Amino acid sequence: MRVSDIKRTEVDDGIEWSARIAFADHERTLHFGGPAALVGEADASMFLAAAVLPAMAWQQDLQIDGPVSPLLMSRVDRIARLYHAMDPTLRVPVVEVAEERAPESTGDAIGAFFSRGIDSTYSASIPRTDPGPIDQLVYCRSLEPVHDPENSGRELERSKEVAARLGLPLQVIWTDLRAFTDPMLGWSSMHGAGLSAMALLVGQAHRAMVIPSAYDISSQPPCGSHPSLDPLFSTEAVTVFHDHVDRGRQEKIRWLAEHRPEMLELIKVCYSDNRIDNCGQCHKCLMTMAGLRAEGALHLATQFPSELDLDAVRAQRVAGLGVRSLWVPIAERAEATGDRDLADAVGDMLHACAVPPLRELAALARKPGSCFDGERTGVFERFDRTQSDAALALLRHGEVITRGVDPAPARPRASTVVGAIAASIQHRFKRARPR
Repeated sequence: MRVSDIKRTEVDDGIEWSARIAFADHERTLHFGGPAALVGEADASMFLAAAVLPAMAWQQDLQIDGPVSPLLMSRVDRIARLYHAMDPTLRVPVVEVAEERAPESTGDAIGAFFSRGIDSTYSASIPRTDPGPIDQLVYCRSLEPVHDPENSGRELERSKEVAARLGLPLQVIWTDLRAFTDPMLGWSSMHGAGLSAMALLVGQAHRAMVIPSAYDISSQPPCGSHPSLDPLFSTEAVTVFHDHVDRGRQEKIRWLAEHRPEMLELIKVCYSDNRIDNCGQCHKCLMTMAGLRAEGALHLATQFPSELDLDAVRAQRVAGLGVRSLWVPIAERAEATGDRDLADAVGDMLHACAVPPLRELAALARKPGSCFDGERTGVFERFDRTQSDAALALLRHGEVITRGVDPAPARPRASTVVGAIAASIQHRFKRARPR
């Protein structure tokens, strides 16, 4: 993979950087841009951050025809080996650059990426000493491909409104990175490197950029954004700071509800449709609404439907261990606050993700050669899937599988089928008993 023809172009709303990326028989142009005071002196380091994981996915080495930070270059092999450790099908590349040159910094601000989700709203709202108080928020106006220009503009206006409530300026940047990486990786695998590339884009004006964390230390799975990975993209000019992992998402919701309830009004997590509110039916909506309801705060988040659809919660099939772990604190909190309906719905969903309900087993029994594989049901993140497959194969069946490689089709194990039936019956009796 070669990144070449790197250009700096003045446009109406600032400076745009572009580069041609050639790999296999493909070629495309990648763009990053923003206000001149933020991005005018950027270098090719952002293109290295954006291209290293795609190069690994395509099993190619990487050549950057431009100046790159010596600090970043000294760490790129470690970055690649961490990706490889999470998914061994990703090949560690040889990386060559035209020049190693330390980027210049003209600012001392601390910024935080902001999307109006729970994690970024928490990171922007909480008082902090490390890496320091947030001076400004950075918002990428083109990061969600589902939005048309009208709704992108409305999203930006709402983000400005929330930033004003926080008393912080909102800096606006743009990139078409997801059009390049989504078809090969998906954003959940790419978003740590993608946000790091944007941090390097605005590095001249910041001494640190905060990437909001998605998990706490007890539930952190292998993930595209990771506290061991994101900081390695730092340069001499800017530190990439993966935010603290002392609180999980449910604790963040609780903190916001108690300390900054006004921040919940315009929370936006849904990107399944071209809309500026939340659909209330996709996985991100259901999980956020469930977390809000467990804290008695759903009424504060007016961009969601007023009621949580518990049948939709039950109907989900979430396969990854990391994503499942985000539901556990919701069930625990609902139980603690006396919301038994919510606790039961989440419990039923998690049970069905691990063991097929009897009706699903019966349906599968009518299909010759079919088998239920609760370990691989649903769509989930690449690195989480790799870990989940290996861990569950070992824990459930004592098998060692090659991580990252789909196992060959096989007949269902008798122990798995019998265990599934027994567990489903046991669960049904447990649910039927009065408490």
